[in-house]
Amino acid sequence: MRRRWRSTVTPSPERGREQILEQREAPISERGAALIVVLWLLAILGLLVGFFMQRSHLELLAARNFRDDSRDRQEVRAGINEGINLLLADDNDFDALSDPWAAAVDNDRYSLRIFDEGSRINLNAVSKEILDKLPGILPEEVAALLDWRDLDDETREGGAEDAYYMGLPEPYHIANGRFETREELRLVKGFSEIYDSLAEVVTVYGPLNVNTAAIDGLDALLASRGVDKFTAQFILNELIVYRSQPQGAPVGSLEEWKKKMPSMTEEVFNKIRPDLTVEGTINVNTAGRDVLLTLFGGLNLGDDIVDRLISAREKTAFSNPGQVKAVLGDAAAFDKVKNFFTTRSAYFTIEARAKRGNGAKGAARVTVYRYHPQGEGKKWRVKILSWEE
Repeated sequence: MRRRWRSTVTPSPERGREQILEQREAPISERGAALIVVLWLLAILGLLVGFFMQRSHLELLAARNFRDDSRDRQEVRAGINEGINLLLADDNDFDALSDPWAAAVDNDRYSLRIFDEGSRINLNAVSKEILDKLPGILPEEVAALLDWRDLDDETREGGAEDAYYMGLPEPYHIANGRFETREELRLVKGFSEIYDSLAEVVTVYGPLNVNTAAIDGLDALLASRGVDKFTAQFILNELIVYRSQPQGAPVGSLEEWKKKMPSMTEEVFNKIRPDLTVEGTINVNTAGRDVLLTLFGGLNLGDDIVDRLISAREKTAFSNPGQVKAVLGDAAAFDKVKNFFTTRSAYFTIEARAKRGNGAKGAARVTVYRYHPQGEGKKWRVKILSWEE
């Protein structure tokens, strides 16, 4: 039988204490490491939660903005469509401020206004004498405007040509041609300060009346339609000679006008014909007082005539330009203005603004051309020329 021996060695007190401390310290160290890991995991989880919450918030904002933009765009387009329908429904033989299209529309979806571009001064057409009478304008600003519109590089006194604009902190080239948009006027030297005061007085839309259009305006039109400078100069010289003659009376048709200039070929005539007219282009029924004062001042006619004209049309709109003669009571004055006036407008700007939400697409401005297609009687058609949102 085997005997088991038991050790009789008794551990010292110091050694026992060390063993106890070792047994206690080991679990504490492991628990601290685990705690640190847990804290890091919580921190990372918190960052992830914050990231996804922020992302969700941004996505919610994007969705909300998209919803608002879509809704506002629909409301604006509904307003533009109503404006077009008002123009198409107009069955008068003349346009006046008493027509349904001229009344502002304001409902819970959108606000709507229609402006007659024919009630304004065409920057591409009128002469220096009329431009000089624009409200608040200075001679050097007129010079800069004419330099912008004409085709040459000769700087008028107080004006500016390409070298001036290319020397600006943010340079750009001069147009040396027709104004394509009314906002382009802001680019002309001196006009950024007075643009707001002129915005409802001037336009760039509408044909040029061959009886009244400025020579440089016709020159810019020829250039814009690809007519070479040599041919254009011959045509304009012949026009200047014709207008200077006693028999250089206003013509009654474009075909008659064409015959006055032997250099005008059929090819050139067909290029510019859509942009020409022998009728007036300023609607005497809708033109504002500043517009009438500008026109009459440029023609050396008194302000009192303007007041009589406005007073008369407030009672009854003119159905044809010939009725203006009786109001003026001056045959000579009527002869000066009759070729500028019309009572039918063709170019309109429709402005619509959404009433709900704050979408970025909450407003639009659309310029349209209204016309009668051949063979369709008085049925109107509308062509959209520009759409700005």
